[in-house]
Amino acid sequence: MLATYATLVVIAYVLRLRNDLDKYVMPRIVTKQQADAIQEHVQGTGSVTIKVNPHDSEATQYAGQLFDAIQKTGWRVELDQPETAPAQPNDGLYSHVEGERSAPNSLDPGGELRALVDALQKSGIPFNGGGGQAAGEYKMFLLVGHRPLSIAGPPLRFKVSLWIMRTIMRPR
Repeated sequence: MLATYATLVVIAYVLRLRNDLDKYVMPRIVTKQQADAIQEHVQGTGSVTIKVNPHDSEATQYAGQLFDAIQKTGWRVELDQPETAPAQPNDGLYSHVEGERSAPNSLDPGGELRALVDALQKSGIPFNGGGGQAAGEYKMFLLVGHRPLSIAGPPLRFKVSLWIMRTIMRPR
């Protein structure tokens, strides 16, 4: 009985350690499945600039992977790594539209960017928000900030409870 308890405690510890590694250590990546889903979900064409802090290597690698995935959809994509960090103090991935007043479609400024963001979210790319400003030249951005504190999905106990509800407790 004691050996079984000790084994269960060790297994629980390893699972928590693995979950912590996923949340706090592992870099963000765009998987092949996500890249394929991006190509499948992105409709139309447009132009977007991906802005990233060049002093953050994890964010730079992630931005490069996003660049590659979006470029294969037919969108024109630029990668902007300014000498100084972009005015993007937040963590995660954000969308931003400048020059909403001078947008080609004045009824729906930034509509193309919202469609791109929706397609990326359907592909499993997490977004932390978005915004815009009315003044300036019309331009759409994806802003890649520092890696969020936690990018992993829901906790293990939530995943287990969903599995139990789907398989064991499903109505027959």
